[in-house]
Amino acid sequence: MSYNYDCDYNYAEMGVSLIWNIAALKNVHTIRDFVSLYQFFQQYNGNWEHIDDVLLNRKTLVVAGLDAAMDTFEDIETLTSFLEQTLHSAIRSYQHEVADGGGEAGLIFYFANPKRFKRVSVASQEFVWKTNINSNDIPLTRLIYNGAWQDVKIIYKTSDSNKDNPDGLYLRRIS
Repeated sequence: MSYNYDCDYNYAEMGVSLIWNIAALKNVHTIRDFVSLYQFFQQYNGNWEHIDDVLLNRKTLVVAGLDAAMDTFEDIETLTSFLEQTLHSAIRSYQHEVADGGGEAGLIFYFANPKRFKRVSVASQEFVWKTNINSNDIPLTRLIYNGAWQDVKIIYKTSDSNKDNPDGLYLRRIS
């Protein structure tokens, strides 16, 4: 099976991606190359001083654990605040300090359970995440990509004729 992707961009080397199919990363990275969400925030709090120690090929940071961290929140308001403020600030800092505006290094958040993502409609770029908080959905694309969520590109396998089954999302630069 081919793991090439239909893209006019390289989501592994620029921008911010949410990936929920491990196959979308296998050509580029192995799981042992991932950093935890905790390590991501350590880098952020340290002003990215040691980022070269964890960047893959000096171009990509793959972060695992955001989904697990989201499961620890007890209410939607606190989770939403964390995504909109804390995580968003760290992503923007990464874009500015590490990726030179977004085009020089990729930031990928890997989600282990693709079944918790749901596309709002086939015509939409909006995806929601099913939380553990009373089975509520949150508009994850809006919360992570902020005002640019409508410009998100959907990542599909080249060999996948079923465009209803994407492997992730990509945006070159969040706002």
